Amino acid sequence: MSIENFKVYKKLKEKKYRKLYNKFLIDGEKLCDEAVKYGIKIEVCLVSDKKLFEKYNKVLSCVKFVDNYIIKMLSTAVTPQSVVMIGIMPNSNTNLFKGNTLVLDGLQDMGNVGTLLRSACAFNFKNVILINSVDIYDEKVLRSSMGAVFKLNIIRSDFDNFISHINNFDQIIIADMYGEDLYSSECEFTNICLVLGNEGNGISQEFKKISNKSIKIPMSKDTESLNVAVAGSIIMSKIYSIENI
Repeated sequence: MSIENFKVYKKLKEKKYRKLYNKFLIDGEKLCDEAVKYGIKIEVCLVSDKKLFEKYNKVLSCVKFVDNYIIKMLSTAVTPQSVVMIGIMPNSNTNLFKGNTLVLDGLQDMGNVGTLLRSACAFNFKNVILINSVDIYDEKVLRSSMGAVFKLNIIRSDFDNFISHINNFDQIIIADMYGEDLYSSECEFTNICLVLGNEGNGISQEFKKISNKSIKIPMSKDTESLNVAVAGSIIMSKIYSIENI
């Protein structure tokens, strides 16, 4: 591995360089396994452990054995493992704008986004659209998603582009504290677009204007609101259970 390549790889810890090079760091054996399993294109696989070298050399042609110092310099983990991959960001497939889809409208917390990606995968929301939200290739998102980011069709978009695909959905449903009770709503939850809003400000006015319905999770009077990742996961779980009755 050349010094020039190493300098580029190290820069991938920052969002602006991930966007510039269209590449991202995959840190640790678990995430690397998921990336390979779900077909992420790998530019190089760097390992500092002989057993891992043998393991990945069976499935990849780009494995390089490096000093553990290189792994530590690229890893963002407190205790780095012995493998780091450089992944190529996959292209989004806008032709798959059908079926239940999750929209993250201005979410800024890495952990929330990672958790919601994991829940989307669990509850059969195949598409996730991010509008003015965090970078899904940040290491905190990748880790909290537990590799779900590799299993989903994730589309980075803006509101105007989303509007151009709006006819692909039967309904646009927003999560809102003043909406209908999720458990008593007569809404058909098929081919829907579920929109979750910013942690502090909620759903943007643009989405409120185009929504067909708003829903809420009933709670005790002592609870003002739920974390967006918790609320979104509950809603997607309920929708999944209705679809699979």
